[in-house]
Amino acid sequence: MEKEILKVIEQKEREVASLCSELIKRKSENPPGDVSEAAFFVRDLLKEWGLDVKTVEPERGRVNVVAILKGHGEKKLLFNGHLDVVPAGDPKNWKYDPYEGRISGGIVYGRGACDMKGAIASMLTTLSVILEKDVKLGGDLIFHFVCDEETGGQFGTGYLAREGYVSADGCIIGEGSGNSVLGYTLVVAERGVIWAKIKAKGRAAHGSVPMLGDNAILKLMRVIDVIRTLPDMELRIDPEIERLAESSMEYLGPFMRAYKIDPEDFKRNMLRMSVNVGVVRGGTKVNVVPEYAEAEIDVRVPPSVSLEEAINLLRDRIEGTGVPGVELELMATSEPSYQDVSHPFVNFVRRCVEEVTGRSVPLIMMPWSTDARYIRNLGIPTVMLGPLNESPHMANEYVPIRDLVMCAKMYALIALRFLGHEA
Repeated sequence: MEKEILKVIEQKEREVASLCSELIKRKSENPPGDVSEAAFFVRDLLKEWGLDVKTVEPERGRVNVVAILKGHGEKKLLFNGHLDVVPAGDPKNWKYDPYEGRISGGIVYGRGACDMKGAIASMLTTLSVILEKDVKLGGDLIFHFVCDEETGGQFGTGYLAREGYVSADGCIIGEGSGNSVLGYTLVVAERGVIWAKIKAKGRAAHGSVPMLGDNAILKLMRVIDVIRTLPDMELRIDPEIERLAESSMEYLGPFMRAYKIDPEDFKRNMLRMSVNVGVVRGGTKVNVVPEYAEAEIDVRVPPSVSLEEAINLLRDRIEGTGVPGVELELMATSEPSYQDVSHPFVNFVRRCVEEVTGRSVPLIMMPWSTDARYIRNLGIPTVMLGPLNESPHMANEYVPIRDLVMCAKMYALIALRFLGHEA
């Protein structure tokens, strides 16, 4: 039965490409975060296929689709994919309209193609073939198609996890985890996040006599200069995380070199706290000493370092400047996330992927974060496995159709073997 299912999926290039294209056409930029058009498209399709489907909408437009294909046992496997995409930016930078979902030369183009409507199309294709062949699964196959991943997941996977919708024995997150040089990987670790605002208060005065005031912008600049030294601090890192970072360099190295970045510098970045000053605001007029300024910063935290420890390090740096009238406001945070690589689920998924692809599959970590953390925090073993990850958030985002077919085959074999089945 497994070989038959995989053979049928091999013939589904047109179907999986069409699904990906249709999802791209249903605009779901975040911000603002309204994914309802894409969510209802998926909902209606799943209902048509006879699944038990519900929508969960914590805020208007922020829609999550929860669907279950009931099996005959107690085991549960969860597939998770996010429907929201980052804004497309200036259309002039795109070869095709970013929301046309153009299919050309064996590739699907458009915002969300690889991040991650392509993976959702692969998941749906896997499901359609299981239904088409009337496979009786030995457990529940669950799908969560969520909103809000691109802005932290609080209304998406985070909400479902808090409200008791997430229950499974294993989870596959469909984020891109492959490249055309080395093939597919399993992502088992990712860094935590601190989004924070640094607020500096001063005293206004006439710009011609700045000594009468207290320049909030200059105070903010002094603090930023110190915070930017956080990546210089060596941290206590678990040897397993160091090994994952090392194996990640084999995967990420070709792209680092393409951007003229030393892979060792990138590795060091993953094992330390990184700092990006993303937004700066301050002042009211050129001839007024500014009485207020603020900066929004993005700090990433490697596994092995707790969120509490990282926040304390950040606060210590700010307080150590001795600059008065400066405070730190946390905007959003998430713990670093790590899936124990000795867990049987990791090895099981790895074997399935290697059997389908015929290639070895490295375990790696990523410098960014995903919804996987919410599911791992519930004690559910979770790995990331998805299409080529070579153009996320870029203009002319794309995904090869053969890659979508390959993902559907991997997802199918994982589902069939994990849950068990009968024809």
